Amino acid sequence: MSAALNVGLVWPYHKLSSLIRLALYSLTFSVIIVDQLGRSNGQLKSFMADALMMLMMAYFVCIILQYIVLSDAKHQKNT
Repeated sequence: MSAALNVGLVWPYHKLSSLIRLALYSLTFSVIIVDQLGRSNGQLKSFMADALMMLMMAYFVCIILQYIVLSDAKHQKNT
């Protein structure tokens, strides 16, 4: 989560590297979810709890990054 938030700090300075890092973090997130599902051994409640927590963290990161990107766009428009 902190690495994804760091992308927001770099966003105004280098957008392409930020997008690539976000894509890699999203891919890693997807691989972890699929791996956990494969290892759950029928314990669906435990998997669902972990998946829900990861999705909530991803949602918080998306909200913060959205704020950063829109703030940068507004700043670029005003200068």
